[in-house]
Amino acid sequence: MAFPVDLRRCQVLGLAGTAVLALGGETAGALPAADLFSPASAQAALGLVGVYFGVVLLIAAWLLLGKLVRSAKPPTPRSLFLVLAVWAAPLLLAPPLFSRDVYSYLAQGAMVDAHMDVYAHGPAALGGPLADEVAPLWQHTGAPYGPVFLAMASALSGLTRGELPAGLFGMRLVALLGVGLMAAALP
Repeated sequence: MAFPVDLRRCQVLGLAGTAVLALGGETAGALPAADLFSPASAQAALGLVGVYFGVVLLIAAWLLLGKLVRSAKPPTPRSLFLVLAVWAAPLLLAPPLFSRDVYSYLAQGAMVDAHMDVYAHGPAALGGPLADEVAPLWQHTGAPYGPVFLAMASALSGLTRGELPAGLFGMRLVALLGVGLMAAALP
C-alpha cells in the first residue's frame, strides 16, 4: 500500500536530502586545499556516503513532487517556490560540491578586478592563494565566460576582497539568483 503524497512530505524529504548532502560535503566536498581530508580517511568516506545518501533522498523528493504536480489538485506556484527555498537553504552554507569550478570563477573575477586579460591568461597568472585553489587542469586556461558574468565575478571579488568564504557564499547567491530567474521564467 502506497503512502499518501502531500507537499509537506515532499518538503521534509527534500530538506532532509539537502541537509545530509550539505553535512556530507563538510568532509567530501570540493573544500579549499588546506581543509581537504585524505581520500582514504574515515571522515572522507563517511562524508561521501552522506553526500550520495542526500542525493538519493533529494531524487526521491523530486519524484514525489513530480507526482504531486501531475495530480488532480497540483500545488500553487507560490507553494512550489517555498519548497525550492526550503530545499536550497542547507546548500547556501554548504561547501562547494562535485566541482572546484567556483574557485576558477572567483580567480577570474579577481583577474578582471586586477585589469588582467582573462581571455589570454589562466588563473595561474594571478598567482596567490586564490589561484592555488583552481584545479590544475584550468590553471593556464583562459576564461570561456562572457563579459556580464565576468563583471559580476569582478564585482564580487571587489566586495569580498579575496576572502574565500565570502567569495564562495557570494557565488552561491549568484547561482541562487540564476535558479530563481529560471523558475520565474517558467510558465
